[in-house]
Amino acid sequence: MSSATPLIDQHSSATTAKRTGYTAKISLRPDLQWRSDANYKILSSSNIVNKLQQLLAIPVMIVGIAYGIAVSILFAPGFFIGMKRVGKFVKKDDLATDSTNTQNHLKSDNISCSTTEGNSSSTAISVVWMRAEAANYGFGTDYFAWTIMRELSFVPQAPGWMKYYSRMLMPMYELVFKLTRCCFADTLARRSRGGKFGNIGCLHARTCFLDDVVEAFLDNNSNIKEGKQLVILGAGYDTRCHRFGEKFLKQQCGSNNEKPVLFEVDAPGTHKAKIRLMNKIGKGPDSSIVDSTQNVHKKITYVSCDFENESWIDVLVKNGFDKTKPACFIWEGVTMYLPEVAVKETLKLVKENCVIGSVIAFDYHSYDFVWDVQMQIMMKRIGEEWKWGLNNDGMEEFVEGVNKSIESNAVQDNSSKTRQIKIVDHLKPADMLERYCPKRPGNGGSYVGFLGEKYGGMCCVGVV
Repeated sequence: MSSATPLIDQHSSATTAKRTGYTAKISLRPDLQWRSDANYKILSSSNIVNKLQQLLAIPVMIVGIAYGIAVSILFAPGFFIGMKRVGKFVKKDDLATDSTNTQNHLKSDNISCSTTEGNSSSTAISVVWMRAEAANYGFGTDYFAWTIMRELSFVPQAPGWMKYYSRMLMPMYELVFKLTRCCFADTLARRSRGGKFGNIGCLHARTCFLDDVVEAFLDNNSNIKEGKQLVILGAGYDTRCHRFGEKFLKQQCGSNNEKPVLFEVDAPGTHKAKIRLMNKIGKGPDSSIVDSTQNVHKKITYVSCDFENESWIDVLVKNGFDKTKPACFIWEGVTMYLPEVAVKETLKLVKENCVIGSVIAFDYHSYDFVWDVQMQIMMKRIGEEWKWGLNNDGMEEFVEGVNKSIESNAVQDNSSKTRQIKIVDHLKPADMLERYCPKRPGNGGSYVGFLGEKYGGMCCVGVV
């Protein structure tokens, strides 16, 4: 385990988790048997059943792969149309990627870019697929993800009928899991040479950790009756404003009941695509559907911002963010796309502009993973290049470096000078699996999910 004080006590009861400075209930779907330090109910305790599932794994996987290939061939025209619509085939300069001791120069011609105006990113779509996958297996926490994914195509701007591609694939994934208790992508990643992570090992653990941060924030600031804010930075198809929004809205009373407290910040193209989709499924700002959750979907403020070229905090304040109230920032799947200076600047802005009790939680990839030659080529091909990574043992030094750079800033007011940012919780890959991933019974039981040692980790930083 990491040296940072853990956000959750591993030996807590089934319904309560103790966090640093917090006592909070884990609030998940009532039909899910979630535990951080015990086997999931979906995994049989019978050795015979487990051995049978292991024997079935390889033949079922082979059938599953064949089915996936057949479905992909069937929908190949849709993939081609989508890539043609969003792809701007241009010749780019050589990409120089460095490792610890050497530099590798990668050359690639005719690289396509998948980001266009009014269009979501392909990685944002893949993330919601992975969340939906975990939820459909029976233990994922994002129960809203499949509602979104069943209306999406894996390729942005593909024809509308491409949504049936995911609808045809998901039943196969579910069947494989029911027969073998193996997650398709995670099993392949574990068996492949050099595999870094699988869908469940990565996204399920990541989602659970960030959900816990939101719950902990609410309980830690329970003495504040109104004004607590939830901000999703680089929101993509994140559903936390929908899933936790009612808890934030219940605090509002009197003249402040219309004051925005739920914010999603992202690029204009992704926001347009998401709002269009959410309206379609009846959960968007323009939807006429009235539900029992205080109409959370109508009270989310969508803030469009370019993280690299705009001050997101200024844009956020213009859209109603209150600097005098504590805020929980969820920054998921973003840091690796930004240069190091932008990552540091974001943490500095939280410290300088947010009151004590505010937190920002984020994931990161390791330096070795980010600058892996194959990963650089793949991410460059989809137009979403990785730019920053940090090895696990460097997080404390990184955060301390942010504090020192803040102290040297002479233009701060006195109140911001007295504040610091501190690591509240920091999980390495092994910690993520231990805390959140299902594990088969027995001393030699393996995790359902897979995370390689060089993946990266999760971190929660608080303003103190």
